[in-house]
Amino acid sequence: MKAGNNCNLITLDRVNKIRYTKQDLSLFRNKVKQVSIVLVTGSAGLIGSESVSFFCERGYQVVGIDNNMRQVFFGDDASTDWNRQRLLEKYGDHYIHHNADIRDEKAIEEIFKTYSNDIDLIIHTAAQPSHDWAAKEPYMDFTVNANEIGRAHV
Repeated sequence: MKAGNNCNLITLDRVNKIRYTKQDLSLFRNKVKQVSIVLVTGSAGLIGSESVSFFCERGYQVVGIDNNMRQVFFGDDASTDWNRQRLLEKYGDHYIHHNADIRDEKAIEEIFKTYSNDIDLIIHTAAQPSHDWAAKEPYMDFTVNANEIGRAHV
């Protein structure tokens, strides 16, 4: 369940602060020219879908993982299904969507088996963004946002 040996991982915390250094950014800019497949978690969300657009518009193959948990957190009006569909329609063969939960080890393992060493960049934007929800459902919040075992799946 590993991506390519030279894979880069970018994560965003719950307040959307990017956690990498300027040196990392420089390495990322150099690496992005060589990417085979970009994998984006939370691909139908705000930041994830912008990442999908960025790479698809530059001709890269993007594999997205998103299970529309936003609808679970905030109700039907918050569904990201419309955005997933927009990405599929707009980018065609450049965007492949997987409806999977990043906490589902078997599903994530299958995705990695399918693309294995072709994944050169992972952008991890899947998250539960609500502090109110975190207070109400701390276990779910932890498993989505902070569980390092869950992040190891990706």
